[in-house]
Amino acid sequence: MGNAWRGVCQVLVLAGLVLAWVFFAPVQLGGSTMYSATVGTSMQPLFYKGDLAIVRRASSYKVGDIVLYESEILHRPVLHRILVIQDDHYYFKGDNNKFVDPGYATSNHLLGKLWFHIPKAGKVLSWFGAPTHTALLAGIASAFVLLGGRRRSTGRRGRKRRGRRRRGGKQPAGAGPRGAVKGSARPGFFHRPRKSVENISGTIALLLAAVLLAAGFGAPLKKTDSITGFHQSGTFSYSARTLRPESIYPTGAAVPGGPIYLDDFNMMTVNFAYRFAATLAHAVHGTVTLRALIASGTTWHNLYTLQKSTPFTGDVAHTGGTFSLEQLQALTNRISLESGTPGAQYTVDLQPIVTVSGLVGGKPIKSTFSPVLPFQLAPSVLQLNIATAVAPPGATYAAPSPAATLAAGLHPSQSGTIPGVTANELTIVRYHLAVSSARGLGIGLAGLAILAFASKLFKRRREVWSHEKRIAMRYGCIVVDVVSFNSVAMPAQASTEIPDFESLARLAQYCERPILRQISETPSAYAIEDDGRLYVYRSSALPPVAHLAATGTT
Repeated sequence: MGNAWRGVCQVLVLAGLVLAWVFFAPVQLGGSTMYSATVGTSMQPLFYKGDLAIVRRASSYKVGDIVLYESEILHRPVLHRILVIQDDHYYFKGDNNKFVDPGYATSNHLLGKLWFHIPKAGKVLSWFGAPTHTALLAGIASAFVLLGGRRRSTGRRGRKRRGRRRRGGKQPAGAGPRGAVKGSARPGFFHRPRKSVENISGTIALLLAAVLLAAGFGAPLKKTDSITGFHQSGTFSYSARTLRPESIYPTGAAVPGGPIYLDDFNMMTVNFAYRFAATLAHAVHGTVTLRALIASGTTWHNLYTLQKSTPFTGDVAHTGGTFSLEQLQALTNRISLESGTPGAQYTVDLQPIVTVSGLVGGKPIKSTFSPVLPFQLAPSVLQLNIATAVAPPGATYAAPSPAATLAAGLHPSQSGTIPGVTANELTIVRYHLAVSSARGLGIGLAGLAILAFASKLFKRRREVWSHEKRIAMRYGCIVVDVVSFNSVAMPAQASTEIPDFESLARLAQYCERPILRQISETPSAYAIEDDGRLYVYRSSALPPVAHLAATGTT
């Protein structure tokens, strides 16, 4: 029963170590936890200098989370609170700061979300992290390993010293043989049978198999999720021919992205090409419309349809329209005069509306794609007005180039999702493992555990040491089997009874004599011979000394 409980305790301890590794192993050793000591005052009163922050990786982050991120501007990790999330850009600010952190972070720079923190514990971590302190600890550990296991010398000088002490020297009162402690059976070292490799490997494999099988068969193989099933994109283009050859346009036509001066143009043609793409089998159809929304800074606005709704079938569609720049200028001038705001500016938004439906991967879809190409209309010029992303106040980052901004406005895109069935996954530390792989790995480890335990049936059993041999090994003595003590002493030789085997082993260690075991009797008798005297130990089941002498056995 004791061995069974000991095995259960070992398994529980191993399971506890595995769980501790899963939750607290640092990232540097393959775990998912990071430890950071605070050095500033930017997060007071929540954090003070010397506190320890423990962060773990998260699948998602939201505004208000305290996150450790790698700052490309400061070139070090920073623990601050998320202020704004915009276009996968994360902007941070310290609770005690009056300014936003310089630059921004992307999802690749996020190291983990705050799990919990321990006040003042960061000082201890910083102390251990110092190179001199680390070297000192390594030196102490090395000295302990090299010197802690040093055993007494058994060289010639030691044997001579002990020989002189045995022949005439006195031993201090209460002193025993070197390596033994008076009144205690505890020696200088312990001997225990080694745990078999089969037991250790089988137990570890069985434990891992139990965890994997429980997690694998406790979760479904598949899960229903929204997957990116299709992609919609479009391309805006517009053209306008000049009225006079001597205009400022060398080619005689407006360049996309450049301004259009109304005095040089009369008509403008706008086109929009639509494309539907999907890797899954699909069949779609829909309608496409093109309209223009003209609005002023006041509440006035007017909607014009440049191209009525046109049906299409397949992956591509096209729409376009032409409107008179001369009429547009006359309309806006009249509205400005009537409203008492001469010289006012207007916005002209070209907006195609694509409504698509059909089947993608056998799933029905219905989606609307309606990008906008914005223009700004002044009294004499019409030009694109594609706005760039605005960063929060105090944040600095490299803004997109004008070419990138123009390309994004002229080539809009949008992804669509469909319900689908995907392989379910388990998250272990920071790694993802498919449920099917977890089940297969668990079954394989269970098979290995069974093989490890079964291999013991075909392995030659190890010798089981007796209690006396363990004691002899503890004191560094050897046990020699003899048929009879006659081979080492005369029958009439004086003998001394020893009350217990441990005392005999102490004496053998002190006299540096082997322990003789007589195997002709059951149970065996043990003895050592020193200076013509035989020291004997035997259990009560053996015959007395007088009987041994009478029968010629000593």
